[in-house]
Amino acid sequence: MQRWLPLVVDEGQPALSSGTLLRVGQRCCLVADGGTVLVSKGAAVSAALATWLAPSSAVTDFSNLEGRRVVAAGQLQDRQFVVAKVQAGPHVPPPARQAAAYTVVEAGAVTGKSSRHWLARSSVETELMKQGALLDIWQEEPGRWIALAADADRVATRLSSHYGDALQIVTSRWESTLLDQLEATLGETEIVESIGRKIDEDHQMRVDAVLLHLPSHMAHRLDRFPADALDLQVLVSPLPG
Repeated sequence: MQRWLPLVVDEGQPALSSGTLLRVGQRCCLVADGGTVLVSKGAAVSAALATWLAPSSAVTDFSNLEGRRVVAAGQLQDRQFVVAKVQAGPHVPPPARQAAAYTVVEAGAVTGKSSRHWLARSSVETELMKQGALLDIWQEEPGRWIALAADADRVATRLSSHYGDALQIVTSRWESTLLDQLEATLGETEIVESIGRKIDEDHQMRVDAVLLHLPSHMAHRLDRFPADALDLQVLVSPLPG
């Protein structure tokens, strides 16, 4: 747990949350940078990567803060952030001009983004992935392919005849089963906002997860996994000091 201690917040403990304050239906939330807001006829109907807010005796109304970047202090109660104090920044420009903060999606729109990993797999590559020997393979640039392998020798034997000198094999620091177990552990909680896998600049695959907060019991469970196998973001963090 020691490695995750700086992120640990249990319900009822003093905490911070930040983002753009928006009204979604009858509720208000803080949408974190990188979040998504679904709109219909100009009104927000749902939000992803959002901390849902509840008023307190100290802060009873959020209407004057809508559309502003906010840092809120308070505590979690039943997965809602009860706000005790708010520090607001300047008003945020309309969504079309501040896509770096969050993405607005019109209801019914088809969205998606290209990825170097959305490629058709050969039967050999599929077999190697099922066996756990190969985690992924992608074209890094024209004429250069990267294979991320748990068993570099087997991958080289099976794929070198096809790719030749264009293939670079990178040995994974962990097996795919470890990433499976890590995803399963995180998926057992209801506070997961998003979870998936990504390949970083060092060509290593990691679990990429966003949690509402990191409770102490989950920090204990995560402690059995390599810390650098997980890229973890929390929407509610401990209050400094």
